[in-house]
Amino acid sequence: MEADKRSVGISKLDTAKRELEHAIRLFFYNGDVVVIHLLAATSHEILSDLGKRSKVQGFIGKFASDYIKKEKREEAYRALNKALNFFKHADSDPDEVLKFNPESSELFILDAIEMYQMMTSEITGLMVAFRAWFFIKHPGATNNEEVAAAAKGVLTALGKIASADNRLAFLAFAEEFERLKYQGLVKNDSR
Repeated sequence: MEADKRSVGISKLDTAKRELEHAIRLFFYNGDVVVIHLLAATSHEILSDLGKRSKVQGFIGKFASDYIKKEKREEAYRALNKALNFFKHADSDPDEVLKFNPESSELFILDAIEMYQMMTSEITGLMVAFRAWFFIKHPGATNNEEVAAAAKGVLTALGKIASADNRLAFLAFAEEFERLKYQGLVKNDSR
């Protein structure tokens, strides 16, 4: 069985993590918005499905369950996943042109990070960097003082080069975070 020697075992959780981290890396490199969205939304979808089994729900799912009537939720989820389905399928709409807002990927990435961390108690440098970028780019978007303080900490660590427009600085921060984590100088579940 030659194919078995080349096979790699991979879990759904690891798949979601890999997709999420590649979405973040492409995001910081100003990569293709369609590929970023596909990776972010697919990772989010996997984590949402896994979260149902472990009672973990991201803010997008929580918003839907808390604020959208049960009979309207399916319609809301279709609207939320319209871009993902458009990018993946062409069977029912081969000639359609989608009006897509690439900023929607930011919310999928942020929510996927939160769900991943809740499920695993782990966070990676890329995840910390993206979370910090998001709250630097959107000041006042969180009412969680711990998250706001962490974003300010990253901003301080980046010094004068810190701005939401300098995305490559956040990649450098992510690499440094991983180096320090490897040396045991930062906790794996750092917020």
